[in-house]
Amino acid sequence: MTTLLELISTHPTVTATSMGDFAQRVGVSRATLYRWDSRMPPPEVMRRVADALDVPYGQVLAAGLRSTGHIDTVDDLLVGLQVHVVNCVDRDSERSRTVAAYATEAEMKLLVDNDSTYRFEMEGQTVTIAARAPRLPNQYFAQLNREGTTAGPSGKVCVDSHSALTGPTLFDELSDDELAATGAMRPPFIVVSNGYVMRIETRGFDEVLAQKMIARAASLLHDRIAPPNVDFGTVENLPAYDADLPPGVRERGPFHSSRTLEIAVQDLLSPEEIAQAAAAYRAAREVYKVAVREIAVFDEILEASLDDDEERTWTFKTTVLPVAAVDEGEPLWTRDHSEVGR
Repeated sequence: MTTLLELISTHPTVTATSMGDFAQRVGVSRATLYRWDSRMPPPEVMRRVADALDVPYGQVLAAGLRSTGHIDTVDDLLVGLQVHVVNCVDRDSERSRTVAAYATEAEMKLLVDNDSTYRFEMEGQTVTIAARAPRLPNQYFAQLNREGTTAGPSGKVCVDSHSALTGPTLFDELSDDELAATGAMRPPFIVVSNGYVMRIETRGFDEVLAQKMIARAASLLHDRIAPPNVDFGTVENLPAYDADLPPGVRERGPFHSSRTLEIAVQDLLSPEEIAQAAAAYRAAREVYKVAVREIAVFDEILEASLDDDEERTWTFKTTVLPVAAVDEGEPLWTRDHSEVGR
């Protein structure tokens, strides 16, 4: 946020050479104006400043409060206040879009009650400004990328990783014993077809360690990783690979029509690395707990708004998307709250 002096000095109509003229217009000296970087003038002067700059008085007031240190961010000024929002609904497609927000309910109703004069139907609702949206923690997914793999005796492979927001369906509550054993890292999920490794995947709350687990698992299995140009259909054309599994690699069970293998986390990460992974999990858990509390408060606000007005149709949706799934539009966690009153 800007101070009052910054608001004035950066306004398009005010230049460094015209600051004296502006001071005269609002009835103060140039020296007084420059003190507004840390002070706020009386209300009548503030209103003259708003008129001279042709900006809302609230904008000048916020800048004045920033000058005196009463607020640091716009959150300090707005959180907890109510605004009255107008949504525009296309009468044909029924698609809705927020088009305006008013400080008073009377202005909102003026637009909504006269919606017959518009092409679109107008719906109004009152919302409370919240401090922040819930922040869910990230979980990291790593996998073997066979398209860039040249697996050989050195075990060098290409590893891809990405992050995704972690909602209730993916956040596992682990005991202290489980956390000490695995650091909340998932054992690599290894898919085999015709004896060849087709996929290796894992996830956890430390991206670097997830990548290391994939690289180390691929190193153990380097001699049986399928070539980059081979998929699940064409791998059957290769001679079957039926060599014994390396030490530490175990059968896991079928996955669809494919065989799967597993390697224990302890066989891929050192005790120090597992402790590092556990610390990342604990940090993510604290972020998650805060987010759950914030979402619960948000739900209470939604429920209260539904109870306040039974004569309108209110529909709310809270959706948290994984970073990697935004393009696909697949929600990780969606809640619907709706009530039809007319």
